[in-house]
Amino acid sequence: MNNNPSPVINNPIMNEPQGKPRGIVRSHKVLQSGTTLISPQAVGYCLQPRSDVPSARINYEEIDEYIKTNLRYDFCETVLPIGEKTPNYASINNFINQSDDNLQDKIRKIILSKNLDEVQVYKKADVDRKLFSKIRTQSDYHPNKNTILKLCLSMNLNTEEAENLLKSAGYSLSTSMRSDLILRYCFSNKIFDVITVNEILYHYGEKVM
Repeated sequence: MNNNPSPVINNPIMNEPQGKPRGIVRSHKVLQSGTTLISPQAVGYCLQPRSDVPSARINYEEIDEYIKTNLRYDFCETVLPIGEKTPNYASINNFINQSDDNLQDKIRKIILSKNLDEVQVYKKADVDRKLFSKIRTQSDYHPNKNTILKLCLSMNLNTEEAENLLKSAGYSLSTSMRSDLILRYCFSNKIFDVITVNEILYHYGEKVM
């Protein structure tokens, strides 16, 4: 009889506290291995939406048609003039100061106008409380695009509202990127559950958020 103790396997799924929802949202760090996309099932994650989110049938045929119709490739030609006069920096500063509200102000106004609970906003977006507080209070902090997209989904924004919020952080929803078109489709069709959106992205071979 082998008296050696069985090796201890450090399984992050088994060790995860009970009651904490699992889904593809939290699997973005393991889905990508180099350039090889690993199936979430292979690492113990579930592609199914959480039990607290109403199950919605995903119409992939409709999404295919939306992408095919709206995908555009934008080309631009940059012209660099020679011998221009020295820029008027005072005028540039005035222009910057007259620009729209920054990201922090826009998030605050959206939460107030929609009467949203801040705790529910960052939880639905699967964003850490400290990170959300940093986004809300530090004007010099610049979150990545995926974080803002998840906040847009958690606040149930339409396409125009999402684009305005992204614009305030220097991002956009491009019509020449399939992943952005998928997000446009989700905002337009009120698909706001992050796990469901990630399932659609994964179906089309795009990186999940």
